[in-house]
Amino acid sequence: MTSQDIEELFIGNMNQLNKLDIASASMLKALVQALEENGNVYIRLEGAVAGGHAVSFSYVAGNQAMIEVFATALGVVVAGDTLEVNHA
Repeated sequence: MTSQDIEELFIGNMNQLNKLDIASASMLKALVQALEENGNVYIRLEGAVAGGHAVSFSYVAGNQAMIEVFATALGVVVAGDTLEVNHA
């Protein structure tokens, strides 16, 4: 991925996170950042609902298995193509 691709993906993901409940958005932002910084794994967030606790995602690049690893470590539930924060 080019730096421009990464920047565009970041902006799109932050726009999705801004729609969510603040606590859920914070947890999911931590997940996105952990994936990018520790594994060069990139996901695209989609379909966020205002005040919600879940968002759909699609895999973009990197080691896809790391999504589940980092999500579990942060307490984020992965259900198919959805990331959900149950305790927020």
